[in-house]
Amino acid sequence: MVDEESQSVLRKKIKNKIETLESKSFQLIRSNQLWITLHGFIKSIKFLIILIIIFTYAQYVLGLFPWTRDVSNSLLGFFLSPLSAFGNSIINFIPNLAFLIVIYFVTKYLLKLIKLFFNGISQGVISISGFDPDWALPTFRL
Repeated sequence: MVDEESQSVLRKKIKNKIETLESKSFQLIRSNQLWITLHGFIKSIKFLIILIIIFTYAQYVLGLFPWTRDVSNSLLGFFLSPLSAFGNSIINFIPNLAFLIVIYFVTKYLLKLIKLFFNGISQGVISISGFDPDWALPTFRL
């Protein structure tokens, strides 16, 4: 009975915090979206904890018997080898990600410089023979 009351109180407090966040974000984030996300996150954590418990139990039980002890020892490798491959691929992707970030910033500032150039043409500060200043901004947008 106390457990249900404490869960109800906790649920009300979280709902009030989420609704306060919704009002502060000017309706960009809906409280039901946050509630669904929070609920999904909690379900995922529960699922992960249950998997860890089952895995630990299976490894313990298989380790009790001599004829399944090898399976118990290799059981951890079945889960860690894909995680290790995933982690290594993320680490190997970091140089490519850094290169993409550099390209992003170079392109961003190059576009600002080009926009400044075309603004100068449209304002008449820069003149190019045969190029009408009214064409500057449409040309930039292209």
